[in-house]
Amino acid sequence: MFRDHISLEQKYCLTQFRRVAYWSYRQAAKIQYRMYFTNKNSSRFTQLNQQYQHAMELHQQLMQAEHNLCKSIKYIDLDSYIQEKLD
Repeated sequence: MFRDHISLEQKYCLTQFRRVAYWSYRQAAKIQYRMYFTNKNSSRFTQLNQQYQHAMELHQQLMQAEHNLCKSIKYIDLDSYIQEKLD
């Protein structure tokens, strides 16, 4: 439910935001998997925990950017979409 005035570049940017957000989520999941098999008292665990926090922070920032872009190029709800199409 994209608005009529958006460009192909905006759609491409949205796709890229989603790809990178998924990548960052996968990286966090991989790090979390490594943390599961690492001793919690080791320095490696601390390092992995910092990497995990960084990956999750990156993921949250990307999801926020994707959400802001979606608000500008997509309809917020079905009612606004139908209302604009009927006008």
